[in-house]
Amino acid sequence: SILFHLEEEIDELASTHEAARVKDAKKLKKEGNQLFKKGEVKEAIRVFNRALKINPRDETIIHNKGVAYKKLKMYKKSLKCCRKTLSINPDYSAAMTLKRLCEEELKKN
Repeated sequence: SILFHLEEEIDELASTHEAARVKDAKKLKKEGNQLFKKGEVKEAIRVFNRALKINPRDETIIHNKGVAYKKLKMYKKSLKCCRKTLSINPDYSAAMTLKRLCEEELKKN
């Protein structure tokens, strides 16, 4: 029936749109990583935030943002990113390590 075909087309459009959003987020993640490597850490965080508006559950972007916060010695914000990353992927070992390092830094102060 026509209705069935319309539903199929809508599903196909939705998955194409979702794939485009994920691709945009990955592009922004790459841009953020490049900024971070150049030492433009605050700008990298802004770009990671833009990526997370598109794909808020991308644990890699959240983790990278946490690494950037740690670089700026913003340990509480970094820790928040670690917790969010680990709530999405409890086995993310780099986030576990970052969390431990931030907790150690916060104990010093």
